[in-house]
Amino acid sequence: MEFVAPSSIVVFREMVERVLAERAEFEREPLHLLRGEDDLAKVTMTASLLRDGDGKPSHVLVVADDDTELALLQGELRRQSLHDVLTGLPNRQFFTTHLETALRRADPEFGVTVFHLDLDAFGLVCNSLGGGVGERLLQHVARRLRALMSREQAMVARFDGDEFGIVVENTFLTPDVATTMAAINTDLAEPVFVDDHGLSVSVSAGVVHRPSPDVDPVELLRMADLALRQAKKDQRGQWELFHGNQDTERRRDHALAVVMPGAWEQGDIGVCYRPVRVLATGELAGVEAVLHWDLSDRCAELADQTGLILPMGEWLIRIAAGQAQWWRQRGELDAQFGVRLTRHQATDADLVSRVAKVVEETGLPHERLTLCMPVGVLGVAGAAENLSTLAARGVRIALEDFGLGPRDLAWLSELPIVSVCVPEELVHRMDPRSVALIPAVHELGVNICVDGVETAEQARWWTEAGADLAIGAHFGVPRDAGEFLQKL
Repeated sequence: MEFVAPSSIVVFREMVERVLAERAEFEREPLHLLRGEDDLAKVTMTASLLRDGDGKPSHVLVVADDDTELALLQGELRRQSLHDVLTGLPNRQFFTTHLETALRRADPEFGVTVFHLDLDAFGLVCNSLGGGVGERLLQHVARRLRALMSREQAMVARFDGDEFGIVVENTFLTPDVATTMAAINTDLAEPVFVDDHGLSVSVSAGVVHRPSPDVDPVELLRMADLALRQAKKDQRGQWELFHGNQDTERRRDHALAVVMPGAWEQGDIGVCYRPVRVLATGELAGVEAVLHWDLSDRCAELADQTGLILPMGEWLIRIAAGQAQWWRQRGELDAQFGVRLTRHQATDADLVSRVAKVVEETGLPHERLTLCMPVGVLGVAGAAENLSTLAARGVRIALEDFGLGPRDLAWLSELPIVSVCVPEELVHRMDPRSVALIPAVHELGVNICVDGVETAEQARWWTEAGADLAIGAHFGVPRDAGEFLQKL
């Protein structure tokens, strides 16, 4: 008994008593033995009853298995299950569990802030320099993030791939979100040498600041992820705060997007037409075909989110081309017909064959069809090739969301573009600085169309600025085929 720790004496005595009572062949209990004055050994004690030659009980045999190494191994396995092997940081599972604790104990006035970080252009590093360099870069980022947050009560974790999470339990001394993000990107911009390659990175981030303390941690991470996607939408090295009203709109959009196939199948989604006018005279310059759905005025954008836009977009071009050919054959309208392509459509490997099939089926001359691509996709593999191939076949190509800046202007000298469409936000702003390059666009033989003209003042301003064409409520709203002809 002198080897049994005081806290385990009762357990040990009861175990031996059960053995002597012959309730079972043996008894097993975890308990502690004394290894020294202040050192305890965690063991598993097994006691069994031995009998003599006559079968009578003679001794109690007690065996102690030292569990120290097993306990250490189990502890290490638990640690590994909650930590990222590459960086040693907590993983998503540990981070999510910790979030629940942090939310519960956070200062009611200052709350917590959750950052969801994503390394910009990390794929370029791995694809060009190899996965090994990418892994060492991730280790560097992990060390720097941990060092940057060392003054705060914070946890830094690595999620999947090149994504990291940070939760900060704020105090009155905690820097604001903008200061924290600036510090992170400034620090990571300092080059680090990996295999003689001087590398620096930036991060984009989604941020949830002072969420409700009773929010579910999984829901909180979803909010941060949504904000991150918004931050990375068209730029890098940016951060975005999560806003509840945006989430409500996004959820509504997602709900509409998933029911679109059924609505299309039932005929609830159709095609409408709106005029493209010459700004100076108001005469008809062309017709634009657009998808129409009573439930949303962003039909094409929603379809783009699910991939439905590929078959639906081909259907739109077919309906528009068929209607154009019908009007031409009846002598009612012989005009240029335009259709806008989404980002997904513009980069579709089958775009050229889809358009060729539609034109062949409807008989519409190639030169009577105008396809408008988002200017932002031209740097994506396949988009510029699609554009050039279609233009070579006679299809007229336009660019939308054209910002009238030097960067966008460069595309016009490289690709066969016939027209550019200035976005609504720029049209409504009517900023004299935004029209400085209009003469340069005209010198390249390209027309300028302004989108979303709603008032006579806007029409007059852009006419004087030198724009050629216009689309918008001031010149005609989208209508079905029959009503469109009546309102011309």
